[in-house]
Amino acid sequence: MRVAQFVFAVVVARGPTEDAAGSDTSCYTTSDSGVSYRGLVDHTKSGRTCQMWTSQHPHHINIADVDEDEFGVGGHNFCRNPNSEMSEPWCYTMDSAMEKETCNIKECPADNEISDLNDVRSHLETAMNWHDCECADQLFGSTETTVDTSVPGDFLQKQAQGGKR
Repeated sequence: MRVAQFVFAVVVARGPTEDAAGSDTSCYTTSDSGVSYRGLVDHTKSGRTCQMWTSQHPHHINIADVDEDEFGVGGHNFCRNPNSEMSEPWCYTMDSAMEKETCNIKECPADNEISDLNDVRSHLETAMNWHDCECADQLFGSTETTVDTSVPGDFLQKQAQGGKR
């Protein structure tokens, strides 16, 4: 029961992974300037919509010498940072007055930032006022056996052979 509560809390704490505008809650790694970012953010920090990487309007994009698989560019308008051109993921914009702009994507936390998952769980339990309801009986019926319900082995064997007891 506690595992389900923890999973629920993580989902609630992080929110939905994608909304109708196509944004997401992913992050980019600063160690590679976001080159490995493969999220779904499709707008810049100022709110401009990104241009598709395969489109030539309103800006000319030359991705011929960029490996689409390696750098994640292709038939979409998600923010990327091919060839480490900028210090974080960016895109060509649909605004003819602004060719390129960085995207509103947060930096990923360091791998060791959550050093003690049990501590995080305890903090969430306190913050969300969790308690173990010990309600298996109400949810699933009693797990305690009060009567000898064992079945003799020869009975089962005869049943399997089609015989009667």
